Amino acid sequence: MGCYDEGSKETTHGLSEEIVRLREYEKNDRTVLYLRDCPNAKAKIDDAFLDDDDDDDSKNTVIIQAVQLELAKGVDDETVSKIARKYATSCTRVNLNAAGSGDERVRQFGNLGLMSVSEYLENKLECLELFWNTKITSKGVLSVCRFCHENLKVLNLSGCVQLDDEGVREISKCRKLRYLDLTRVPKMTDASVALVVEGCRELEFLSLYANSQLTNKSFEKIDGLTNLKFFDACGFNKLTDVTLFKLPKTLRYANFSWCGSLRSEGICHVAENCRHLELLSVHGNRNITEKLIQSLQIGQKETKTLKVLDVKGCVNVKTNTLEALREFFHSLQSIKFHT
Repeated sequence: MGCYDEGSKETTHGLSEEIVRLREYEKNDRTVLYLRDCPNAKAKIDDAFLDDDDDDDSKNTVIIQAVQLELAKGVDDETVSKIARKYATSCTRVNLNAAGSGDERVRQFGNLGLMSVSEYLENKLECLELFWNTKITSKGVLSVCRFCHENLKVLNLSGCVQLDDEGVREISKCRKLRYLDLTRVPKMTDASVALVVEGCRELEFLSLYANSQLTNKSFEKIDGLTNLKFFDACGFNKLTDVTLFKLPKTLRYANFSWCGSLRSEGICHVAENCRHLELLSVHGNRNITEKLIQSLQIGQKETKTLKVLDVKGCVNVKTNTLEALREFFHSLQSIKFHT
């Protein structure tokens, strides 16, 4: 995605405190099974569980509420199932981002492990992150949506390239969902995304980065997402101003890099009406004119929240250096976002 990074806590773009909390895992928190970057999580889990007494209800027993296995090696279906079964009564958050990926010794977990998570944790589960899992299919996601729909608030399926419309459409049943990442899911179409937009009305975060197959048909009901703060449509070369005129005024992060069919009218509408914008990228768009700068001045007149503005490649925007733009937008920190 973009290269701008001031640190996760500084770039929340207005997301609710609850969503920020659900996605944070403290290494020294005893209620978190923290194995991020562990070189052999499978062995670590086996050792930890070997002598455990599952029936131990003593007051000294630590209750695990979250599992952090991001980038851990040795994470197969058996390991994920063991964890889900062990913490079935208490765990509400599971981060399996890139867990087991690129590991030649142990096969990455897939649908079986994911189905164990959803069936054991059921509607206790509030946060599930599965970034860059190339084995999970719609079968696994269907299980998540069936068992965990009541309280699931965060779902990260970025890079789950085997996922298709069958699984994506089921996500629309997770009515409390507030954070959804469907970056690089090439098999989904407008039909399923439209159902998600229509069904998940509490969304604050919606990333659809690098899904150039999507069109305006996905977003006919996007004006109903009245809490939306983060919208990433990078690479949507079929997207037009029709969608931009429907976007909620609550947006703080708007990434339209490489959206070549967008024109000044739509972008200027966003600039003027989304008055709390912190990030706006129209990187690579040759249709955008100098009028964007004027519209941003209108939108930012009172709020002055804009920190990142990327107009690189917008040949008709003449005010394009950091020094020149800071004359108008005093909070601006960077003009480089998308590379």
